[in-house]
Amino acid sequence: VWEKFKEGMEEKLKTQPTYKQHLFTVCTALSKAIAPDFYYLSNLQESSTLTLFEKIRYVFESNVMRLLETLIFTTVKTAIGLDRCRFAVSGAGALSEDVVSFFAGINIRILDVYGLSESSGPTTIPSKRGQPAGSCGQALPGTKVKIDAPDENGEGEICLQGRHIFKGYWNNLEATRVSIDAAGYFHTGDKGKLDQDGNLFITGRIKELLKTSGGENIAPVPIENAIKQEVPFLSQVVVIGDKRNYLTCFVTLPAEVDEENKPTGKLAAIAIDALRKIGSRATTLQDAAEDPLVQDCVMEGIKKANRKAGSQAQHVQKVTVLPEEFSEANGLMTATLKLKRSAIEKRYEREIIAFYR
Repeated sequence: VWEKFKEGMEEKLKTQPTYKQHLFTVCTALSKAIAPDFYYLSNLQESSTLTLFEKIRYVFESNVMRLLETLIFTTVKTAIGLDRCRFAVSGAGALSEDVVSFFAGINIRILDVYGLSESSGPTTIPSKRGQPAGSCGQALPGTKVKIDAPDENGEGEICLQGRHIFKGYWNNLEATRVSIDAAGYFHTGDKGKLDQDGNLFITGRIKELLKTSGGENIAPVPIENAIKQEVPFLSQVVVIGDKRNYLTCFVTLPAEVDEENKPTGKLAAIAIDALRKIGSRATTLQDAAEDPLVQDCVMEGIKKANRKAGSQAQHVQKVTVLPEEFSEANGLMTATLKLKRSAIEKRYEREIIAFYR
């Protein structure tokens, strides 16, 4: 949802006069530069622990933020219906850093939270001092979060305890016993780690772990996010490699949607604009999938992501640009916009066979 907001705003911005585009760029850059300190100081202000220098800086930054709000931010927020929004929250899936940064530029801080239906909603929330990039904050008062069987990196299954945890699955005692251990901890099936301050980081799903033919367990989500960061015009990335000797992936580009919000075969305006910058004239998803310029650009981004990988086994070797975008309408995403990996692999079985031929 936040990604769609961002795409729509960027498209609208391109239709504005040049001076407005420059004004937006300058204001958002300034906001990103001072916002972290401003919010940190404003939180300290509540406990009256500011030094004289910090008080002066807080007053200065408050006035700058107020000016930016008056100049442009209030108008932008009103246009998207968020002028009265106090807390912006994201959940259900990983949020890319460029989306977080974009909204920080218009003084909307998106807070990542974590929870499940089985935990009656959220379990973590950012502390007053904020949350490190990529984390979901700390456990809410009265709740406990622990990492079960952590590996050498401190990563393991996220387990939750507290009165907010459900009592069990309806008429399914066996599933309940599997999910809730003797100590009352609910085993979420999500993989993550905690930092020294208790901030939770989600690193993948236990069930989604790929085990290569070489025996190495690999979490696909961090690799997929790294590729999207290197190639921002991609909408989705799916890493393949379970029981195989190297990793491959499918990628999709954002498509226009129809009146029922279903993807069409046409590229979204933001994708067309991005492809023009690399020399591609593609206007449909099929055009983009067959364009060598698009394929080369994506592969170049994958190579950059590979250089940041923790091991050779986490390198993606091959890629296919698909002529459709995954969605709930075509059965390849859930209602909460999570990838249906098994459904994707089944639909594109022929392409996967070709990867490893």
